[in-house]
Amino acid sequence: MPIEESRNIEEKELGTRTRGGRLFELDALRGLAAFTVIWHHLRSALPAGGAHAWYLALITSGHQAVCLFFVLSGYVLSMPYWRGKQQAYGDYLLRRFFRIYVPFFAGLLLAWAGAWKFYGSHLPLTSWFHETWQTRLTWSLFLRQIFMSPTPDINTAFWSLRVEAQFSILLPIFCFVVSRLPWILTLLVGLLSYTAGLHFQNLDAQHGLIAIPMFLFGMLLSRHHAWIETSWNKLPRVARWAMPFAGLLLYLRFLPAGSYADFLTGIGSALLIVSSLHLVPLSKILRHSIPEYLGRISYSLYLVHATILFAMLNLFYGKMSLWLLGTIYCIAAIGCAHLLCVLVEEPAMRYGKRLTTPRAIKTLQAELSS
Repeated sequence: MPIEESRNIEEKELGTRTRGGRLFELDALRGLAAFTVIWHHLRSALPAGGAHAWYLALITSGHQAVCLFFVLSGYVLSMPYWRGKQQAYGDYLLRRFFRIYVPFFAGLLLAWAGAWKFYGSHLPLTSWFHETWQTRLTWSLFLRQIFMSPTPDINTAFWSLRVEAQFSILLPIFCFVVSRLPWILTLLVGLLSYTAGLHFQNLDAQHGLIAIPMFLFGMLLSRHHAWIETSWNKLPRVARWAMPFAGLLLYLRFLPAGSYADFLTGIGSALLIVSSLHLVPLSKILRHSIPEYLGRISYSLYLVHATILFAMLNLFYGKMSLWLLGTIYCIAAIGCAHLLCVLVEEPAMRYGKRLTTPRAIKTLQAELSS
């Protein structure tokens, strides 16, 4: 069977499992990264979880996964701009609202219910564990959570969603800057932003400034994807295989970086993205149904896993082995994420798309004028 025909069959088969118009490898990367976050947070909660063997770094690198999320968002969200297919800004924001905020609000309600049930627990766990579900539940706290508070009072993972939302709103400005500046100056802007973030005491500003270079890395990859593909094809075989390994070294922080560890993690994430899209054996692995499925539920998994973790610890810690508790936690988190994805996330995305189709807009305009 010709290679091109085989590729077309593979694309059709993948299309039956994944939403249309997706880059399957990037979805899979996001899914695998989300899977590492759930184990990272379990390790963070356990008193003996701080130290772990180096060979487990890949499945417990939760903080690095968030950096990868930001790079992936920069890549995917800016792609329509470089291809001249960007939506009207209002339509884009409406779709992002249904894509990000509607599932988030469902995840918030679930986390709030967990906080109400297990408020003030005093398990012999880490100080990180005791940052969540220890704050008295008030309407003021709920209002702050609705606006994606960067604090871990209700859910320790929600802080990154605020950063994602801020980037989504400012995307046209970022695209304008990246389109006007040479790539080296864009990287310099990212480095300056990161350095400024290290010196900010305000948590919200710090998170945003440190995340900017991650988004810029992804945007640069997306903008120069054709040049990257041409350059990749000219690389010798050994250099192609060296790229994902170099990316892992940077991503997993095996190289000393001090305060700039996140910056190097962002660079490592960029190298992993390039390798995933162009290194054929790696691309085939990521196109398998398991990584693809994790990619499909990755956002929902990110939203609910911490709530499931804290509930499982309150219910079962000290009553069973940690291995069994971890297994139940993983199964419950994936099961809950699947339900949230099928019942809330995907319907919300479809509804957002319907609202922004030309026919729906004309109908709405006719209703408003009548």
